[in-house]
Amino acid sequence: HTTCLPEMWSCVPHTYLIFVAMATCVTYCYREKSTHVKPWSHYSGHTLRWLLSLLLLLCYMCAIGEGAISAINSARPWLYLYVPPIFGLAATLLSISLYHVWETDNYRVPLLLLLMYWLGVGGLQGWKVWRMVDAGFSTGLYVRFYVNIVIAAIYVLLLGIELYLLITKRYCCCSCASPPSHPPHDLLDDGMTFYQPYVNPVSMATYWW
Repeated sequence: HTTCLPEMWSCVPHTYLIFVAMATCVTYCYREKSTHVKPWSHYSGHTLRWLLSLLLLLCYMCAIGEGAISAINSARPWLYLYVPPIFGLAATLLSISLYHVWETDNYRVPLLLLLMYWLGVGGLQGWKVWRMVDAGFSTGLYVRFYVNIVIAAIYVLLLGIELYLLITKRYCCCSCASPPSHPPHDLLDDGMTFYQPYVNPVSMATYWW
């Protein structure tokens, strides 16, 4: 049960993000409605962030499958084998949704909430990998170990993207913050629904029809 403690602690930042998503949903539903096109502006690392998030979803699905198989083959159905990856999968979906909403509406300050999430969950994921290395998991072909390494690396990269955006845009400092980025003029047209350079990778892949 080397990873039991860090696995359960990793549910804390995931739960934190769920509450952030709930608060954002309430705020979004009760905000003033507008008939104009939303101000969409891509932030630094937009495509890389999406690709890493999609890879993270795949890794968590692998972790859930591995945990379920391990729980079935164990004497007891240990919850820490598959419950934390389920929380991680849900939190990853929520992080993608939150980033999409905040980027679409050009809200940069709420990204600090994502920065705190990446920092917390990345640190706990690194602790988990260290505990597994200390227990000798690195000497064998353990799927759980390598999946956790990939997940930890993705969180480090996402944290790096968020820090880079914070440093370059300085959006948390009112006095020296850079002005908000503006979308191209074509997006201000009410009849414009798709503009290739300003859509996320999922839209690029699914809009072909």
